[in-house]
Amino acid sequence: MAVELGTNEALYIDQAVVTAFPFTMACWFYAYSLATNQPCMWVGDKTSDIYLCRTQANAASNQFMARVEKHATSTYRTGYAASWTKDIWQHGAGVFDGPNSVQAYVNGAAGAEQTATSGVPAGYDRTALGCGMGLTPYYGARKDLAYAAIWSAAQTPAVIADLAVGVCPLKYPDNLEAFWPLGGEYGENYLDRSGNGHDLTAVGTPAFVADPPLLPYRLPFGVQKSQVFGW
Repeated sequence: MAVELGTNEALYIDQAVVTAFPFTMACWFYAYSLATNQPCMWVGDKTSDIYLCRTQANAASNQFMARVEKHATSTYRTGYAASWTKDIWQHGAGVFDGPNSVQAYVNGAAGAEQTATSGVPAGYDRTALGCGMGLTPYYGARKDLAYAAIWSAAQTPAVIADLAVGVCPLKYPDNLEAFWPLGGEYGENYLDRSGNGHDLTAVGTPAFVADPPLLPYRLPFGVQKSQVFGW
């Protein structure tokens, strides 16, 4: 299963899952339109639109992007990956090494990086899926999301490629700060399965839908299903 987020629907927690560089955000996404931006993952300041980091399927460039942004002064650092399309599951990721170093991936392939510099983000206090949830929320269009995860480390290209062929984020537990399966054998809920308690709250009434083609992942020796799934 996965979660379908319609217009004006999102998932969030009023807490920054990560507050400093480096970190990585990754998820599966399914877009229903090429005409509108598709926000995937976001961390920033809920009381302003000044500082934020996000991953997004960008309509204007038809590329998946990861961006560090100081919105108040229009200074950005953006990594652009390959083109994305609609009506198919795709994997997107952003590796944020620092305010001036960010790399975007789509389906495991890295893209180019802009040379512009950004401000150093500060004041992070919210994490969101499917929406830019600062002072002025931006939801984008209808989309499905699944297997979203955040690490407080810059994951390697090899790890991103592994995730993009369907390996579960739990295979890489080191520095895993949050993992939201958003359905499947984990149940129809918004719980964080990393063990760090970053459970999400819904805006609107998202539905659960068919999940992406994830590969089966065996739990490490000595780890019980109850520790991961809660049953």
